[in-house]
Amino acid sequence: MALIKPSYNTNRIILGEHLPLDTPLSVVLDVSERCNFKCSYCFRSGKKDESWGFAAANENMTPATFELAVKQLAEFPRRLKSVSLSGHGEPLCNPHLADMARRLKESDVTEGIEIHTNASLLTEKKVGDISRAGFTRIVVSLQGLDAAAYSRVCGVTIEWQRFYQNLKFLYENKNEHMKLHIKISNAALDSSVDSRDEDRFYSLFKDIADSVFIEKAVPLWKNIDIDADTKENKFGMNTGDIKYCPLVFYKLFIAPDGEIYPCTQLPPPMSLGNIHSITLSNAWNSRKRREFLEDHLRLTRCGHAPCTDCFIPTNSVMSQEDNIDPYKDIILERMKGLQTDD
Repeated sequence: MALIKPSYNTNRIILGEHLPLDTPLSVVLDVSERCNFKCSYCFRSGKKDESWGFAAANENMTPATFELAVKQLAEFPRRLKSVSLSGHGEPLCNPHLADMARRLKESDVTEGIEIHTNASLLTEKKVGDISRAGFTRIVVSLQGLDAAAYSRVCGVTIEWQRFYQNLKFLYENKNEHMKLHIKISNAALDSSVDSRDEDRFYSLFKDIADSVFIEKAVPLWKNIDIDADTKENKFGMNTGDIKYCPLVFYKLFIAPDGEIYPCTQLPPPMSLGNIHSITLSNAWNSRKRREFLEDHLRLTRCGHAPCTDCFIPTNSVMSQEDNIDPYKDIILERMKGLQTDD
């Protein structure tokens, strides 16, 4: 029987007590900015413009770029908590995904390896490859509870029964270290008021997942308007007014072409360089990143131009342990003596 819980790890440190970090807690190796869906609440359903950032290139990460990134992750002084092989696209669009996860596991640079996927490209063969690849967590994002919903929400035709059986097959064949989480947005249900849809979701997936959850549709993308209380995140928690984004202090994002960004925002606030010309460790410890973080703390995110209208802070604070607002002055003081690699 699956637990009803959000997809994030609830075993969290009090972030403000540990910043600044010598090693990222989490790194995104964005192996695919391609996607076979255009969900109504995703930026891809809107007109392709500057708000897409690097996602407009529609690229997959090559094995060579991935290998370079993995080697550079090994240069950090500590083992990472997690590496995600998915960013804004569909990771299964990259034919090398299973091999990449396998290589990452062999490298032993991270405690966890995960992906977020719409799972529509799964086949029994892919399930076999993925179940042996070394993933510790797979999050499946559903777009509906039948083929008609998928057509309505993301404009694609799927064979629902085959899709469901592939998810069941994945759960039954996953390795003992892997957790399968299945979630759906209330925007993908016929009605967020009618509990019959919620009951049907839990009934369908409670026995073929380790955990399940219904998330709220909230503002995430600058080109998509969603009428929602921005102080409440997609997990239904009221986070209040977040002045300082925690994400930029513990995460790195590597785009398919190797470009390094301090967060997952589209378009990104800045680049820290490219792994083909600067190592991840040097980018993490660079003067450019330090000055970005210091400006962020001095000005608040609303006074720092690239971060002014970003929705990510609200949705990256998943508990009070993530909220660094009370620690702002302490973190700034600690950063005064920080050495950079420039």
